[in-house]
Amino acid sequence: ERVTTMENGRVERKEERLHVAMFPWFAFGHINPFIHLSNKLSSHGVQISFLSASGNIPKIRNSLIQSNNTQIIPLHIPTVEGLPPGRENTSNMTDDSMPELLKLALDQMQPQIKTLLANLKPHLVFFDFAQYWLPDLASELNIRTVHFCVYSSILRSFTLLAAEATKMTVPTVEELKIPPKGHPKPSLSLKTFEAEKMLHPFRSFHGGPSPIARGYLSTKNSDAIAFKSCNEIEGPYIDY
Repeated sequence: ERVTTMENGRVERKEERLHVAMFPWFAFGHINPFIHLSNKLSSHGVQISFLSASGNIPKIRNSLIQSNNTQIIPLHIPTVEGLPPGRENTSNMTDDSMPELLKLALDQMQPQIKTLLANLKPHLVFFDFAQYWLPDLASELNIRTVHFCVYSSILRSFTLLAAEATKMTVPTVEELKIPPKGHPKPSLSLKTFEAEKMLHPFRSFHGGPSPIARGYLSTKNSDAIAFKSCNEIEGPYIDY
């Protein structure tokens, strides 16, 4: 509800619908949970503005329920050296460094995103792990941010606390094999090959923040956190 005091002293009350902007990372394993959440919110009368690269929109349109409550906003992917033209999501990227180039392109989109949000004026922005810079950007526009975590809370509780313990540097395999202090399941431990595989997201590529650093900063700096989970299955890990 928006309350406005008129010049004659009269108070005018106007019902205002909740407006949410959705901004997932450019991978359909991330986009789809944002679509599911958008459809649920839209069914309750929430206005949805869904942001994604223009090349992703046809697939998004097939799954996002079209109504007066929803709109899809196309984004332009800037040119980044080494990133082939037309690469607007992580599908069929066989080179592990290619998604990191797409993240660098995402980082260069900050002025574009700021202009869009200033015009859209949403009450909230639900955003993904990669846009670690969004909370500060949105704060300048008096927009609240919600980091929507599409990973399991068990994995999140393990990796983010490991990132904090190592000050976002690359941990050793032995450090990763042991759960963080106070973890709800202290008996949980990774096998050597599992820890070795988990080292990848702790590494920085092309001079940008590591995937783990992005996730850590997104979680730490957002106004709220939403998990694709439930208390019945992952309650202790969500609380942790």
